[in-house]
Amino acid sequence: MQYKPTWDLRTIPDPEFHSEAARRRSSRGGGRPKVMTPCPKCGAVMSAREMRAHKCSKIIAETA
Repeated sequence: MQYKPTWDLRTIPDPEFHSEAARRRSSRGGGRPKVMTPCPKCGAVMSAREMRAHKCSKIIAETA
């Protein structure tokens, strides 16, 4: 079904609306986009998951 600007989106039940939104997100690659932030020590830009696994050489040098 093709979207028409005349539709009133408020009339679509929430479960149907959310499932369609999730289907469209997953077709674009799935999930939320990564939020990229720089490492406070070395400045390398990475996601939170990558940051947790990051073994920064500057952090290692300071603890030695």
